[in-house]
Amino acid sequence: MYDRNGRTDEEVASLRQEFEKLKEYLIDWSPDAVVVVDSTGSIIAVNRAAEAMFGYPKSELLGQLIEILIPRNARGSHTTHRNQYHQAPRHRPMGQSGTEFFAQRKDGSVFPADINLNPFKLEGTTIAAIRDITSRKQIEQSLREAKEQAEAAAQAKNVFLASMSHEFRTPLNAILGFTQLLETSPNLSPQEQKFVAAIRRGGEHLLEIIGDVLNMARIETGRITHEPRTFDLFKLLDELTSIFRQRAELKSLRFVVQRAPNLPPALIGDEGKLRQILLNLLGNAVKFTFRGAVSLHVSWKDGIGRFVVADTGPGIPEAEQGRIFNPFVQTNTQQNAREGTGLGLAICKKYLELMGGTITVASQLGSGSTFSFEIPLALAQGAASSSATEFHFCTGLEPGQSSVRLLVVDDNPDDCEFLSAVLARLGFETRIGNNGHEAVETWKSWSPHLIWMNLSMPIMDGLEATKKIRELETTGVNRQPDENSRLSRTVVIAVAANTPEQVAEQISQAGLDDFLAKPIQAALVYEKIHQHLGVRFRFGGESPQPPPEALPVEEIPPPDWKTEVARMPADWKEALYQALLQGDTQAALDLLKPLQEPAPAVAEELRQHIRNFAFDELLDLLESA
Repeated sequence: MYDRNGRTDEEVASLRQEFEKLKEYLIDWSPDAVVVVDSTGSIIAVNRAAEAMFGYPKSELLGQLIEILIPRNARGSHTTHRNQYHQAPRHRPMGQSGTEFFAQRKDGSVFPADINLNPFKLEGTTIAAIRDITSRKQIEQSLREAKEQAEAAAQAKNVFLASMSHEFRTPLNAILGFTQLLETSPNLSPQEQKFVAAIRRGGEHLLEIIGDVLNMARIETGRITHEPRTFDLFKLLDELTSIFRQRAELKSLRFVVQRAPNLPPALIGDEGKLRQILLNLLGNAVKFTFRGAVSLHVSWKDGIGRFVVADTGPGIPEAEQGRIFNPFVQTNTQQNAREGTGLGLAICKKYLELMGGTITVASQLGSGSTFSFEIPLALAQGAASSSATEFHFCTGLEPGQSSVRLLVVDDNPDDCEFLSAVLARLGFETRIGNNGHEAVETWKSWSPHLIWMNLSMPIMDGLEATKKIRELETTGVNRQPDENSRLSRTVVIAVAANTPEQVAEQISQAGLDDFLAKPIQAALVYEKIHQHLGVRFRFGGESPQPPPEALPVEEIPPPDWKTEVARMPADWKEALYQALLQGDTQAALDLLKPLQEPAPAVAEELRQHIRNFAFDELLDLLESA
């Protein structure tokens, strides 16, 4: 007989035999162990890889139940699963069993395995391909251990940095705090004032380095978040102008801030990170530029803010421009100056990426550098909250206000003394507590309007004390009556040598109203009192004015106010010298009034220096004149 292809029965039988041999060959030489079982679970075929994997010769496996290859403690449950599978056989690829599978060798050793099941219609036969995954499991375990070690190391680093932050900030709070008070003391000689200013600058530089390291650590661990809110861009630019104009003029540099005509004052964005980016870029520009000018140009269009910082410094080699945004990378100029950590630009880039922005640099050796960045800034309705800049010039309280009682709670005597002095100098009633228990007792007997609460203290910490006060407020505990009470609820502001992110959850749970980081700045203290209690202050001069419409950098004439001061009458210069020597800011500002009409530019420059307490430069100028 012939089939439809014209082959005889003998030829067809021969082809089937060859096909079976081919199947056996493919199975026999498969890299995975192949075991064929029938509907009763008996092994009817195995390949060479199965013999090698399990240590049995084929003769010892054929006819045995498949459970011979299963660990003894799992054979009973495997028999149940096998029977269920044969009732509803289906293809099951490797890695999709949903449970870990283990196999057992002849010598009794157990190993992890992956299995692929393929049912055949021929009398309930199933082919199982088995793969030893011991090596894969070892690699996975190594990766898990490495991940756990990395996470533990990262956690240890975070704990260490947080601890070091606290340990650094606590003494820095005393150093910077008391230098703020000393700089306005009338009892210091000009040379002593220079010494105090040098101490303050050194402390601020150390604080900046600490901040950079901590910010980079928080970025690496993903603990920095985008926090957009309404802010006043004009006040931010005024603040930057106030900071960098003085620094630039000390180096005989011109400093320019250019605002586009359509620049809106109120925008929505992360003001804190934007300020840090501009501080880093402008700080680098002023630090590494030795002649010429530094400029900041700001524009806004269709929800995008564009900021351009340009300088006439030494420039950045083209080979270095591609890596200056990497952490700990410094240009040759920075290395020669031996300043900074190499983190400033890396932080700028990370912050901008977080805010959806980008940054670029264009530079040529000998011709300066230009850093440009863009970020989304939505247009805000209404005015933004005031910045702390104006509170640098507080000289007292406006008359006609009720007395304000402020409680300072801190176990560090230096911190207590400094904050109490900052408050008392403007006329606030203050008391001191050294732990949370004293805070609660003073709250009961004295009814303070606001408490500055240190978080870490013995006996009772600030968090527990605040919770106790909030519980007593809720239960209506009897307190000392207050006929001039401004609030039925006491404002409690956390004070700590931590970052807000480190204690945010604790602060919220304890019922604290705000946070003040150490080292404490007097201006921020006054701003928070105004914000929470509505206290009105007197200021020793006008708040910084927006700079006049700026010309391009190359067209701006060098400032000549120093020459004009040298030409002033001798009695006027002597009166100003004595006012500055005594630290009498108001008297010095009053002496500028006669200059306002004939020499407004000179008056403005002097006013800026006095408001920024740059007395040492003015005293040097007056002595030389």
